[in-house]
Amino acid sequence: MNAPRCWALVPAAGSGSRLGGEKPKQYVEIAGKPLLAHTLESLTEVGPILGIAVGLARDDRWWHEEFVPSDRILGTYVGGVSRAETVLRGLEYLEPHVHAEDWVLVHDAVRPCIRPSDIERLISERGDSSSGALLALPVPDTMKQSNYLDQVERTISREGLWFAQTPQLFSYEP
Repeated sequence: MNAPRCWALVPAAGSGSRLGGEKPKQYVEIAGKPLLAHTLESLTEVGPILGIAVGLARDDRWWHEEFVPSDRILGTYVGGVSRAETVLRGLEYLEPHVHAEDWVLVHDAVRPCIRPSDIERLISERGDSSSGALLALPVPDTMKQSNYLDQVERTISREGLWFAQTPQLFSYEP
């Protein structure tokens, strides 16, 4: 199966309030660069990705285009109050670039350890499904279900349970 035309959205409009600190989590520096820069660098190494759009908060003051000097970074757009709204606005931002048969990859801004080869495999092995594809890991831990008192009620079989990972890949066709 040939690799499809593919675009990437990186929702980075979150405030990082759970982390605390003076700046959002995506701008915390690791090895001298913000997490977001590491994430974008990984995405720019993925052959089938034609362009990347980054969703930022309206009042974002930390973004710098110099984070990742690549012509694959199409630009930034103002995200929404939720991840879903930021992705929707990203799809609207991509509209002039994409064709109905293209695919869109959505990857978290604060997940820099993704291997480009894993993304390329996801894209190439997506199948013909228009419902999408994602990276996932089998659940290795024992799973418990609690009752309304938060007491363990039963053990859930791990068989068929997976941890969903990002990126997630979807057909663009509206």
